[in-house]
Amino acid sequence: MKHSYKLAFSAAAAVTWFGIASAQEFSADVPVNVLTPDVVETETLGNLEFFDGSCQKNFA
Repeated sequence: MKHSYKLAFSAAAAVTWFGIASAQEFSADVPVNVLTPDVVETETLGNLEFFDGSCQKNFA
């Protein structure tokens, strides 16, 4: 009975490992129209710098 638990655990671990490994190989191309530029020049607000899609300038 102990061996069946070890076999079941090993099988579950292998399925999880191979599932994660194959998921990491996929990389989708992001369309250009949904990307946020690093810097946007404006007349009113000046240069706005972005990091990870968020503006770094504090307007509060």
